[in-house]
Amino acid sequence: MVFLLSSLALGGYGDAIDGRPSHVEREVHFWTNMVRIDPSAFQGDYPCSFNSFASSEKTPKQPLQWNHDLGEAARVHSDDMNARDYFDHDTLGGPTFSQRVWSYYSGGAIGENIALGYGSAWDAVIEGWMCSSGHRSNIMSSSFDELGTGVSGPYYTQDFGGGNPPRRALAMGIHLPEDPGAEVDYAVDWIMTEAPSAVYVVVNGERHDLDRFIGDAGGWSGWSARLPVSGGCTEYYFVGEAAGLMHTFPEEGSYTFGSCANDDAEAGWVARQLDWDEEEPPDAGTDTGDGTDSAGPTGDAGEDEGTGTAEDDTWADTEPEEDVPPPAASGGCSTAGSAGSLLGLLVGMVGARRRGR
Repeated sequence: MVFLLSSLALGGYGDAIDGRPSHVEREVHFWTNMVRIDPSAFQGDYPCSFNSFASSEKTPKQPLQWNHDLGEAARVHSDDMNARDYFDHDTLGGPTFSQRVWSYYSGGAIGENIALGYGSAWDAVIEGWMCSSGHRSNIMSSSFDELGTGVSGPYYTQDFGGGNPPRRALAMGIHLPEDPGAEVDYAVDWIMTEAPSAVYVVVNGERHDLDRFIGDAGGWSGWSARLPVSGGCTEYYFVGEAAGLMHTFPEEGSYTFGSCANDDAEAGWVARQLDWDEEEPPDAGTDTGDGTDSAGPTGDAGEDEGTGTAEDDTWADTEPEEDVPPPAASGGCSTAGSAGSLLGLLVGMVGARRRGR
């Protein structure tokens, strides 16, 4: 396999390690990148006014790359809050938020969002964090280029970083819903500023081209395809091409669903990538040009009632040893609702959602 940039041939980007990222953690990352690509596309789904967003928060941003160290910091915090039944940025009894994140991460800036009680990743990102100014500022900040997510029970954590990582072409890919029935959506982001010549998913050794459903034809964008589920074990990974070169997500392995003998069962991941016949792909997806005619991914059904709460913190600091106090955490949205559907968003079939404040 040939990679997009020689500096990227480090191996392992996006591959699972010790159960991280789990499916729901990848889903939190995926929806975060979708709103960064085009925050205006979700106007009908925010339980708040898009007009209340700052001008910089309405402007597309480059999608965030996965950082395993930030993912560790986020999962550890969600696990601890879940185990000890509290909700705060600082760990109960210490360490502080900054001490915890800096102990895992060496980038030049950090930020954190936390949430409790949302029924799905979609709810936490779209209906929760994006409707709180502090959380939204973190999600839409141009100071950050990396993200780690941690989900444990009803607790969600996003840890952001500004580490100037080697630039990838594909930052995060997902299948939706987590446990598909007859059909499944495969979706991935494209985070380079130049347009891809092809974006596709390899499913059980067969190539399926993806269609652009959100973003700019010339750069940052989201790509998806809805395919039938064959049953048994399904292995998949994504490929993006530009200038005759290729990059995969995950880089060395494949994510899975169904009855698979996984190398990492919690993450649903196997340490291999099945080859495909490059001469005869089973379908030919096309870029629709305006990004409005392709079916986007459908989120998991989130029927859980309940109230979600959220908190955020962010600041930049080039000296991790210093404990620089963050601004006061802002209050989060309180909401319950069903999971999102970009299919509904982009082709006018949005279903009713229950919302509360």
